[in-house]
Amino acid sequence: MKKSIYKIIFIGGICLSTISCLNDLDQVPEDGRVTVENQFENDPYGTYVGLNAKLYAQLSIAGQGGPNGEVTDASDLDGFDGGSSNYFRVWWSTQELLTDEAKNSWEGDDGMIDLSSANLNSSNKVIDNFFYRIFTAISKTNEFVRESTDEKINSRGLNESQKTEVKYYRAEARFLRALLYFHAIDNFGNVPFIDETDLPGTTAPKVRTRQQVFSFIEGELKDIIPQLRPARSIYGRADKAAAGMLLAKLYLNAGVYTGTTRYPDCKKALEDYVLNAGYTIDTNYADTFKGDNNTSSEIIFPIVSDPNNAQSYGNMSYVINAAGIGKTDGIDLQPAFYLGSSGQWGGNKTTREFVGLFNTSDKRAMFDKRTGLIEFISDLSVDRQGYRVTKFTNIRKDGSYIAGGSGSNFVDTDFPMFRLSDAYLMYAECALYGAADKNIAASTYLNPLRKRAGLADVSASDITEKFIIEERGRELYWEGHRRQDLIRFNRLSGSQYVWNWKGSANGNSLSSTINLMPIPYNQVIMNPNLKQNPGY
Repeated sequence: MKKSIYKIIFIGGICLSTISCLNDLDQVPEDGRVTVENQFENDPYGTYVGLNAKLYAQLSIAGQGGPNGEVTDASDLDGFDGGSSNYFRVWWSTQELLTDEAKNSWEGDDGMIDLSSANLNSSNKVIDNFFYRIFTAISKTNEFVRESTDEKINSRGLNESQKTEVKYYRAEARFLRALLYFHAIDNFGNVPFIDETDLPGTTAPKVRTRQQVFSFIEGELKDIIPQLRPARSIYGRADKAAAGMLLAKLYLNAGVYTGTTRYPDCKKALEDYVLNAGYTIDTNYADTFKGDNNTSSEIIFPIVSDPNNAQSYGNMSYVINAAGIGKTDGIDLQPAFYLGSSGQWGGNKTTREFVGLFNTSDKRAMFDKRTGLIEFISDLSVDRQGYRVTKFTNIRKDGSYIAGGSGSNFVDTDFPMFRLSDAYLMYAECALYGAADKNIAASTYLNPLRKRAGLADVSASDITEKFIIEERGRELYWEGHRRQDLIRFNRLSGSQYVWNWKGSANGNSLSSTINLMPIPYNQVIMNPNLKQNPGY
């Protein structure tokens, strides 16, 4: 399944239409592209299969034509570099580079150093790309939902087995749309809203408040959970557990999004759909992040990488290659195929404050501190300033690796967007705020993670805000949770916790403005319904 889900995208040149700008919902295919409707006439079931695969693939690859979409000029975003604007890459960068977990040294990539120093503005290229990717992807999910109603399925000559499968696909499309809107409100607050009822036209999308979109996501997830496959049915696809995990995440952050906390609902979603769904934590922490982590027993929803069939400068090829570092300042720091890839672009590193959260016996502390690397980052553009994170690797459990493409830049490691360990920590956070039993949280959910890490058990009295936010960092670092977690614990802004390049080299207090990202300037200009976020 891991391989075929991406191979299938290219069958028959199937491609959902792209949008050139968000204010007019323009979904007319460019000349020469295959339209959705005539593809359904030729091969209705195959079209559903291919379009469903496209919805997943748009999280991982730039488009239809190679790592940058360059082979057939088919990046999903016209006017944006397909490699650097990849959905996963811009999502990961916005979630990590603002925090103590990651910094970037790329002067040539507009916006990366500004993100790393919390110097945000409405023309930041990475944030622009992220905004466009979210709503381009939403338009595709809307198209699939529109084309997969019972009426349309019944009119296209599918047999009963095919109809059943397409109904699963429709529920998966709605899950992916909910995930995209979750990212939208988490990062941008009030956002444009379009669903399958908004047909392509010339009307600027209306804007819904964060709370309104929260309610939409909640309703969608509750509605589709019964329609999704049982947990652990097919690796790489959304199932009941994935939707339950997203619902729990929504409730976990409800206080930020709506002003009202919903920890009891978070606990219930975890218990109903995730904690008893058959997942178990991997015996060895490092195995969850290796080149054959598709065998993991704890990954609930991955973004899949494939080094041969779906090459990308996003997905885990970005994380692993940017974590490596080759020759810099005349010093050759790493051998060929360090981390299982010869790419070794360098660029991403971590801060001394984050490294300081680990004690020496914690098996989760995976940092390269070798001679030639400097712990404190005085100049973000100097690549060898900052220790490297070696948590993610393309090397398999048996020591081998599979890398594909020119220079073996592309990796086989999947990204664990949702995994069971996060659910354990979410349960403990619910207990912190009185929605669950602290003794159960410690003994059943925290201590198995501590034991795997080689650390002493904790008790109910150890469950404090400081412990939870730090333990989430130690367990989940570089998995895209840190920005959201720091906001929820009031530590991204303010001066309660500062780190190297929180606004300056030595760190300083930040305005609460930083808790939301700026809406891209051109979108505010084009859509009169959009209002810029405060402070930008």
